[in-house]
Amino acid sequence: MSGLSCYSSIQETLKNPPRGPLTQNAALTTVAVDHVNQMVIQNSMSGQFPGQATLQSRLMAAGYTPFSVTGVYGYGGSAFSVVSAIICPYGTTTSYLFACSFKDVGYHAGGQFYTLAL
Repeated sequence: MSGLSCYSSIQETLKNPPRGPLTQNAALTTVAVDHVNQMVIQNSMSGQFPGQATLQSRLMAAGYTPFSVTGVYGYGGSAFSVVSAIICPYGTTTSYLFACSFKDVGYHAGGQFYTLAL
């Protein structure tokens, strides 16, 4: 990841305050898998498709009670380019992905679609 444009900023951000590791959560992963499958079926990247429940509702239906949750969606390119776009968002030097409030993670990739639930 040292090739990322925001790498030095990320290194500094992670030091203070220190971050704990993310724990892969089965409910978050289930929601990520289901959402990637929906994006593949629709052949479109979206956080919510017409008629689809909200992310919070989908998480609660999967058995996860979110305190703070976000969905991150990506499409195309290499895994590095998608991760780079997620970690170094437009016009900023750090990402909300490094917020101390996130403890759990679920993720999935299918076709050229990616979903990360935090």
